[in-house]
Amino acid sequence: RSQSELCGAQWLVAAVGSTKIELEEDVPYICFEMPSSRFYANDGCNYFNGNFVLKSDGNITLSSVLSTLKYFFNQNFFQNYYCLYTFNIN
Repeated sequence: RSQSELCGAQWLVAAVGSTKIELEEDVPYICFEMPSSRFYANDGCNYFNGNFVLKSDGNITLSSVLSTLKYFFNQNFFQNYYCLYTFNIN
């Protein structure tokens, strides 16, 4: 995807790895803003923000990530989510 397609929209997270997210409320999302190269996200509980770089191969690298630290009852599921720093949007 191009930067113009990526930015200005709220992307809902459909899966983390091979685990599909099947929520109707508090669906995780991520937003990308240009020209600041900043992202804003929510995992259904905590908020995240930081910098991003869209690479020519379609991968996005996140850096300088900050988050809130609210308690979340399903820690096992989101443990893998927090480890993602590079991912691809299809």
